[in-house]
Parts: sequence; structure tokens; C-alpha cells
Amino acid sequence: LGVQSLDDNVLAAAGRGHTAADTAAAVATLKAAGFATGFQLMPGLPGEGWPSLIATGRRLLALGPDFIRIYPAVVLAGTPLAAMLAAGAYRPLTLAAAVARAAFLKLAAENRGIAVIRTGLQATAELSGGAVLAGPYHPAFGLLVEAFLFRVMIGGLLEKFPGPPGPVVLRHHPRDASAVRGLKNANLEAWRSAGLFTACRLLADWPRRGEAAVVWRDMTVVINKAMIYN
Repeated sequence: LGVQSLDDNVLAAAGRGHTAADTAAAVATLKAAGFATGFQLMPGLPGEGWPSLIATGRRLLALGPDFIRIYPAVVLAGTPLAAMLAAGAYRPLTLAAAVARAAFLKLAAENRGIAVIRTGLQATAELSGGAVLAGPYHPAFGLLVEAFLFRVMIGGLLEKFPGPPGPVVLRHHPRDASAVRGLKNANLEAWRSAGLFTACRLLADWPRRGEAAVVWRDMTVVINKAMIYN
């Protein structure tokens, strides 16, 4: 379902032609008929702020779809949103803001057992050929979101360690290597610049995805996404 938002003000501003109640009714009908249901969500539509996004996240969990896709709004040539942009009536999210909002929705969904099957628009020849006029399009958007979550959870833990910073070892699942490091080692640079360690060694030997074990001095602390959410 092209839900996009569960805030009626945002839906009206975007000209979606349906309400949050319409979505709830559709989900109830589909579930009663035995269909699996999925939502497409589009953070960054006109009129959306963090309070609106949080409300959408809460209503998403209450409706309980089986899976979601998260596609931050971008401005495509020849669309009404492009006209709003040209008139100064719409300001798209920055890439950093879109990553943070998508990460919030993804974290909320995953911690409720709702699968997130895609984050960010798939890179296509059309999107890379000038069709995107503005907005947070990035061909590796999904990686940016995962890296953001690891930066928050590992950085937040490192900040709590007592005493002067020292060398640390970060143990992670092999498939999380890029997300732990961040795009072009952005996470490692951010933690180092913040003075959270003097040196860092990464070991891709942890058995569970979305989790990390931080080894500092004689301590080993395991942290995962559920701890961020709670």
C-alpha cells in the first residue's frame, strides 16, 4: 500500500487523496482476507516534521503491517512537487535528515518484528540521468541508514566508558562490516574525531547481525539495535 504517511495533514499537503483512516480500513480488510500487507512510507513530504514522523511511527506499529519499504521523498522533474519547489513552497530533506528519519522508522519497525525490505530508492538509469531535481537521493542510502544506527549505538556506548580513551576492539558480523565502518570509514572517523578511542581494531567474527561487541580494557559490552530503541 502506498501509505506514505499516517498524518492526515501531511497526506493532504501532498495531495495523496486518502487519509490515515482509509489506510487502517484497507489493512483491516486485507488482513481479514488473509493477505500479507506491506506499507511504502515516504518521510520528508510537505508538512512533515519530527512530531508528525513519530506519530506515523506509532500508528505504523499499531496497524502492524508484515513489511515496509522506506523511500524518502525526492523531487522529480515534471511533478507537482517540482512546481512547489520552484515556488519556494517546499524544501526537501537534506541527506543527513532523511537518513535520521528513515533510521527511526526502520528501528521502530524491526524492533516490533516488522520486516524492512528496502530503504531508499533503487538506483536506476532514470534517477541517475537528471530526473531528480532535489532531495536526499543516494545510491547507497540503505547503507547510510544502517551506518547511522551503528554510529549511534556504538558511539553512545563509547561515550559512557569511564576514564581516558584508549584502544578498542569492535567485533561485528561479517555482513555488517561496511555499516560498522560507515561509508568511506565515516563512522571510524567520527568516533576518532570525538576522542572516543585512540585506536580501533575491527574483527568480523560476531555471530549476530545488527549487534556489536565492544572490547575496552578488560570489559566486553554487547550492544544491539533494541537497546537504542528502548
